[in-house]
Amino acid sequence: MKKKELINVLSLFIVQGSNAILPILVFPIILSRLGNFSYSKIVITESIIFIPYAFILYSFEVNGVSTIIKHIVENKINKISELFSQIFIIRLLIFILSLILILISGFFINQINLFLMLIWLMFPLSYIFQNSYFYLGYQNNFPLAVSVFFSRIICFLLIYYLLNKNSSVYLAPLLIGLSFMVSGLFSFIYILIKHKIKLSLPNYKELKYQIIEGKEIFFGNISVLLFKDINVLIVSLITKDTNLISSYSIAEKIVKSLQASLRPINQFFYPKGLILINNIKETNNKAFNKIFSVTKIQLTLIFFIISSFFLGVNYLQDYELFSFLEYNKNIISLIGIMIFSIFFGVLNFMYGTLGLNHLGQKRYFAMSIFLTGLVSFVTLLIFTKYFSIYGTAANYVLSEIILLFFILYKFKL
Repeated sequence: MKKKELINVLSLFIVQGSNAILPILVFPIILSRLGNFSYSKIVITESIIFIPYAFILYSFEVNGVSTIIKHIVENKINKISELFSQIFIIRLLIFILSLILILISGFFINQINLFLMLIWLMFPLSYIFQNSYFYLGYQNNFPLAVSVFFSRIICFLLIYYLLNKNSSVYLAPLLIGLSFMVSGLFSFIYILIKHKIKLSLPNYKELKYQIIEGKEIFFGNISVLLFKDINVLIVSLITKDTNLISSYSIAEKIVKSLQASLRPINQFFYPKGLILINNIKETNNKAFNKIFSVTKIQLTLIFFIISSFFLGVNYLQDYELFSFLEYNKNIISLIGIMIFSIFFGVLNFMYGTLGLNHLGQKRYFAMSIFLTGLVSFVTLLIFTKYFSIYGTAANYVLSEIILLFFILYKFKL
């Protein structure tokens, strides 16, 4: 592996790792120092903000990468500025609409929740400026890694030393939001200066094309939102118990952080899988076996990583950051259930994102994700109502299993 490629891969690990580790470190501190009541308000409003976040991401983190690579190969550098402007304007318009809707909601919700949602809006706003797709397209994630790494470290230190039992409920989300905004603005300015991007005002036709082009991936993102990113909100609406809300929130954040930290493994094996199925034109047993040859390596690595995590739980309780595990046994049990979603998630990524998308089944895959979202949302309501947070945790895993069923059905096994 060339030095440039090695730096790029390590940079991806740093970006994913920094974003994955931050919630594991800061949210337990928020819970232990502010208590269940304040903590539940923070995570419930955060869960709501995942809705505009999904809209702002749209499909650009996927389509943007492929379009930039295409322009670079064809030496159409001027087109990159146009693409950058189009994506930036669309995301900014979505953000403004989200802001208006949240301000309108202020007539129906209490002032604390309204202000918390406004503060949490810094999270999706930062992604408008961060433009991760741009760094991926140029295969140079080092500048992004530097900004994300240091901003997350500063965020952790500020929360660790400034947050106490007398702190305002707004302080923690404010510090987290500012952390994301700092790295986002740095990334934005770097792109403008380094790549000499000239922002321009795109016309309606160009904006419409970008929206239509990515609609399938966007529907997939919205479907994922239904069965993964609003669970805390659903728990809060059904249980009303702040202790249960806090327990589920912490467990979910730990599992999601593990998933995010393991994502570079997927990214590493992704091109290897593409090469193996390059000459296969349809979903069949041959394609299944080719993909499994690189998937089984990932499953083995994940097994050892997860095993190490469980073995280390008892030792983690000796540290202040993880002392919450000692008095809240619900969290460990919930993690024990939800952790299996990581295995199914890897299979879905390799056979769905890689397999179906590159074997002429992109539309089927998008529809599978959409149907999974609908089914999982219904089962989420039922499971949570009758089995509380353990039902929510079980549904978190079930959603991945349902999606895997749809995917493997297409491989005619």
